[in-house]
Amino acid sequence: ADRYVRLLALSRPDEPAVLLNLGHALFRQGQYRQAAPYYQQCLEKTQNVNWAATAATQLGLMACATRDSARALAYWQQALLLNADSEPARYNYEFIKRRWSGKTA
Repeated sequence: ADRYVRLLALSRPDEPAVLLNLGHALFRQGQYRQAAPYYQQCLEKTQNVNWAATAATQLGLMACATRDSARALAYWQQALLLNADSEPARYNYEFIKRRWSGKTA
């Protein structure tokens, strides 16, 4: 993660590939709060639909981890709209959709 932070400082501050990989590095370290803004920025700034779908899928995973099923489903739906072939987004969307009651806490 530290190397991606340095790379981001040396490149354009909105470089989608660096934002996505920095998000991944932080996610793997369990630093979800720190990862979320990088995924969000990637989602907003990239023209690459696969990267955007990946960022949305990861945001959905983090929303699900905080027990926000509605937000998770929205992110996974967004990922599927960007890339209908995204297996992770489809699996997670269908899995949670079947189990979620629709009630908010």
